[in-house]
Formats: sequence, C-alpha cells, structure tokens
Amino acid sequence: MRTINTTTLALLTKIEQLVLASPRVPVLNKVMVDEEKLLDLLDNLRNLLPQEIEEARQIVAYKSDLMATAKKYAEQLINDSQKKAKTIITENEIVKNAKIEAENIRRHVIEELNRQQHDSDKYTEEVLTALETKLNRALLAIQNGRNQLARTMRSEQR
Repeated sequence: MRTINTTTLALLTKIEQLVLASPRVPVLNKVMVDEEKLLDLLDNLRNLLPQEIEEARQIVAYKSDLMATAKKYAEQLINDSQKKAKTIITENEIVKNAKIEAENIRRHVIEELNRQQHDSDKYTEEVLTALETKLNRALLAIQNGRNQLARTMRSEQR
C-alpha cells in the first residue's frame, strides 16, 4: 500500500518552492509568482489526483473481493462439514459429536469472517482517511496558490 504518490508530493514541493523563491513585493508583503510555471504545476497535480482516487477505489474493490472470497470459503467449509457429518456416520452418539464439531467449525469460521471484516473495514477507513487528508492538503495548496495568484494579479492591475 502506498501512502501517496511520490510524484504528487514532488509537485506540491515544487509549488511551495516556486512560491518561496518568487520575488517579494515590498510594503505589500506579497509574492510575484510566475503564472505559467504555477499553472503548469497545478495542471500536473490535477492530472495525478484521479490516479490516487482510482487507487483508493481499487483498495475498496479489493476489500469487497476479499470479503466475498472469505464468505464463499466459509460457506464451503460449513457445507463440507455438514455433508461429512451426514454421510459418514449414522450412529446416534457419533452423529451428535459430528454435529457439535460442525457447529464449532461454523462458529469459528463466522468469528474469523467477522474479524476479517473488522480488519478490512479498519484498513479501508485508514486508507480513505489518509487519502482524504492528502487531498485536502493538495486542495488547500491549490487554493492558496490561486489566492496568491489572484492577489498578485489584482496588485499588478492597480
């Protein structure tokens, strides 16, 4: 699992460096940013974000597939246990013991399935929370860049 695309981080760093390296306008405490460079970096960042969103979708899909496979496996184990118990033994005490064992297996499988569901949900929540945080930071950086650019453009028009 990747935490964030390194190219995205690199682009955010370049945007930050562009702003920090840009000349300051005295008295106004403003920065003059090369509009073309900033817009190019923002376009590149905008192009990368859908890839990261797709990665999050793939993680959710993988979780669903994993849960379906685990459920199928659990059902197969239960079915196999029940068939074995019915066909192998006919005597009363042995059948009773087999049913108890099948129930134990079924309970164990259900517990394991619940644990896997919980772990999967927790993992998905962590990934989506991390992605949301990163997207919010990227959006904030974009908004700050646009605001700075707008202030610069307004001050140039005066």
